[in-house]
Amino acid sequence: MDYTVYTIGGGEFLINIFKGLSALSGHKAYLSMAKVAILFGLLWIMFEVTFTGMFKRGIQWFFTMFLMFNILFVPKVTVIVEDKLNPNIAGRNIIQGVPFALGVVGHFTSIIGDKATELMETAFGSGNDLPYNKYGMIAPINVADSVTRAKITNTDFAKTMRHFMHQC
Repeated sequence: MDYTVYTIGGGEFLINIFKGLSALSGHKAYLSMAKVAILFGLLWIMFEVTFTGMFKRGIQWFFTMFLMFNILFVPKVTVIVEDKLNPNIAGRNIIQGVPFALGVVGHFTSIIGDKATELMETAFGSGNDLPYNKYGMIAPINVADSVTRAKITNTDFAKTMRHFMHQC
Protein backbone atom coordinates (compact mmCIF):
# COMPACT_ATOMS: atom_id res chain seq x y z
CA MET A 1 0.00 0.00 0.00
CA ASP A 2 1.23 3.51 -0.80
CA TYR A 3 1.14 6.42 1.65
CA THR A 4 1.99 9.97 0.64
CA VAL A 5 3.83 12.28 3.05
CA TYR A 6 3.33 15.96 2.20
CA THR A 7 5.94 18.55 3.09
CA ILE A 8 6.66 22.19 2.39
CA GLY A 9 10.42 22.12 1.99
CA GLY A 10 12.67 19.48 3.51
CA GLY A 11 11.65 16.75 1.08
CA GLU A 12 15.25 15.58 0.62
CA PHE A 13 15.61 15.25 4.40
CA LEU A 14 12.43 13.17 4.70
CA ILE A 15 13.50 10.97 1.80
CA ASN A 16 16.80 10.26 3.56
CA ILE A 17 15.01 9.55 6.86
CA PHE A 18 12.57 7.11 5.27
CA LYS A 19 15.35 5.44 3.25
CA GLY A 20 17.34 4.98 6.46
CA LEU A 21 14.34 3.54 8.29
CA SER A 22 13.65 1.23 5.37
CA ALA A 23 17.25 0.04 5.34
CA LEU A 24 17.28 -0.50 9.09
CA SER A 25 13.98 -2.35 9.20
CA GLY A 26 14.92 -4.58 6.27
CA HIS A 27 18.21 -5.62 7.82
CA LYS A 28 18.54 -8.89 9.75
CA ALA A 29 20.06 -7.01 12.68
CA TYR A 30 16.78 -5.09 13.13
CA LEU A 31 14.77 -8.26 13.63
CA SER A 32 17.47 -9.70 15.86
CA MET A 33 17.48 -6.54 17.97
CA ALA A 34 13.69 -6.61 18.24
CA LYS A 35 13.76 -10.27 19.26
CA VAL A 36 16.36 -9.55 21.94
CA ALA A 37 14.28 -6.64 23.26
CA ILE A 38 11.17 -8.83 23.38
CA LEU A 39 13.16 -11.60 25.07
CA PHE A 40 14.37 -9.18 27.78
CA GLY A 41 10.80 -7.99 28.25
CA LEU A 42 9.59 -11.56 28.50
CA LEU A 43 12.29 -12.40 31.04
CA TRP A 44 11.28 -9.36 33.08
CA ILE A 45 7.62 -10.40 32.99
CA MET A 46 8.58 -13.96 34.00
CA PHE A 47 10.59 -12.53 36.89
CA GLU A 48 7.63 -10.37 37.90
CA VAL A 49 5.18 -13.28 37.63
CA THR A 50 7.46 -15.44 39.73
CA PHE A 51 7.55 -12.96 42.62
CA THR A 52 4.07 -11.39 42.40
CA GLY A 53 2.02 -14.28 41.08
CA MET A 54 0.25 -12.06 38.51
CA PHE A 55 0.26 -14.54 35.65
CA LYS A 56 -2.53 -12.77 33.77
CA ARG A 57 -0.47 -9.60 33.46
CA GLY A 58 2.45 -11.52 31.95
CA ILE A 59 0.31 -13.25 29.36
CA GLN A 60 -1.44 -9.97 28.59
CA TRP A 61 1.89 -8.20 28.05
CA PHE A 62 3.25 -10.96 25.82
CA PHE A 63 0.24 -11.07 23.50
CA THR A 64 -0.02 -7.29 23.37
CA MET A 65 3.66 -6.98 22.47
CA PHE A 66 3.45 -9.78 19.93
CA LEU A 67 0.39 -8.31 18.21
CA MET A 68 1.67 -4.72 18.21
CA PHE A 69 5.04 -5.68 16.76
CA ASN A 70 3.51 -7.90 14.06
CA ILE A 71 0.86 -5.32 13.13
CA LEU A 72 2.93 -2.13 13.28
CA PHE A 73 6.49 -3.05 12.34
CA VAL A 74 6.53 -6.29 10.38
CA PRO A 75 4.32 -5.18 7.45
CA LYS A 76 6.08 -2.84 5.04
CA VAL A 77 4.56 -0.03 2.97
CA THR A 78 5.67 2.32 0.23
CA VAL A 79 6.01 5.99 1.17
CA ILE A 80 5.87 8.75 -1.44
CA VAL A 81 7.33 12.09 -0.32
CA GLU A 82 5.69 15.08 -2.00
CA ASP A 83 7.52 18.37 -1.51
CA LYS A 84 5.53 21.41 -2.61
CA LEU A 85 8.64 23.62 -2.75
CA ASN A 86 10.95 21.17 -4.48
CA PRO A 87 9.20 19.25 -7.26
CA ASN A 88 12.64 18.17 -8.56
CA ILE A 89 12.70 15.23 -6.14
CA ALA A 90 10.34 13.25 -8.40
CA GLY A 91 11.80 9.84 -9.13
CA ARG A 92 13.76 9.72 -5.87
CA ASN A 93 10.70 10.30 -3.69
CA ILE A 94 9.33 6.73 -3.64
CA ILE A 95 10.66 4.67 -0.72
CA GLN A 96 9.71 1.01 -0.38
CA GLY A 97 9.97 -1.15 2.71
CA VAL A 98 9.07 1.45 5.36
CA PRO A 99 7.49 -0.07 8.50
CA PHE A 100 3.69 0.23 8.43
CA ALA A 101 3.36 2.31 11.61
CA LEU A 102 5.89 4.92 10.50
CA GLY A 103 4.41 5.26 7.03
CA VAL A 104 0.83 5.61 8.28
CA VAL A 105 1.70 8.07 11.08
CA GLY A 106 3.79 10.17 8.67
CA HIS A 107 0.98 10.15 6.12
CA PHE A 108 -1.81 11.22 8.44
CA THR A 109 0.19 13.82 10.39
CA SER A 110 1.39 15.39 7.15
CA ILE A 111 -2.17 15.58 5.80
CA ILE A 112 -3.33 17.26 9.01
CA GLY A 113 -0.42 19.73 8.86
CA ASP A 114 -1.00 20.47 5.17
CA LYS A 115 -4.71 21.11 5.61
CA ALA A 116 -4.12 23.19 8.76
CA THR A 117 -1.60 25.33 6.85
CA GLU A 118 -4.09 25.90 4.03
CA LEU A 119 -6.83 26.85 6.52
CA MET A 120 -4.54 29.29 8.36
CA GLU A 121 -3.49 30.91 5.08
CA THR A 122 -7.11 31.26 4.05
CA ALA A 123 -8.15 32.74 7.40
CA PHE A 124 -5.16 34.95 8.17
CA GLY A 125 -3.40 35.45 4.83
CA SER A 126 -3.47 38.73 2.95
CA GLY A 127 -4.42 37.53 -0.50
CA ASN A 128 -1.84 35.67 -2.54
CA ASP A 129 1.22 37.65 -1.45
CA LEU A 130 3.58 34.88 -0.36
CA PRO A 131 1.52 31.86 0.71
CA TYR A 132 3.50 29.49 2.91
CA ASN A 133 2.29 26.36 1.15
CA LYS A 134 3.64 27.69 -2.16
CA TYR A 135 6.85 29.51 -1.19
CA GLY A 136 7.74 28.15 2.25
CA MET A 137 9.16 29.82 5.31
CA ILE A 138 12.32 31.19 3.70
CA ALA A 139 10.61 33.22 0.93
CA PRO A 140 10.49 36.53 2.86
CA ILE A 141 14.15 36.11 3.78
CA ASN A 142 15.04 35.52 0.13
CA VAL A 143 13.12 38.65 -0.86
CA ALA A 144 14.90 40.72 1.80
CA ASP A 145 18.26 39.30 0.72
CA SER A 146 17.65 40.09 -2.95
CA VAL A 147 16.62 43.66 -2.04
CA THR A 148 19.96 44.20 -0.29
CA ARG A 149 21.79 43.10 -3.45
CA ALA A 150 19.76 45.33 -5.77
CA LYS A 151 21.68 47.98 -7.69
CA ILE A 152 20.19 51.40 -8.39
CA THR A 153 21.05 52.44 -11.93
CA ASN A 154 19.73 56.02 -11.78
CA THR A 155 22.51 58.19 -10.28
CA ASP A 156 20.14 60.85 -8.88
CA PHE A 157 17.98 58.25 -7.19
CA ALA A 158 21.08 56.45 -5.85
CA LYS A 159 22.36 59.73 -4.36
CA THR A 160 18.96 60.41 -2.78
CA MET A 161 18.79 56.88 -1.31
CA ARG A 162 22.32 57.15 0.15
CA HIS A 163 21.39 60.48 1.74
CA PHE A 164 18.15 58.96 3.06
CA MET A 165 19.99 55.96 4.52
CA HIS A 166 22.50 58.21 6.29
CA GLN A 167 19.65 60.22 7.79
CA CYS A 168 17.94 57.11 9.11
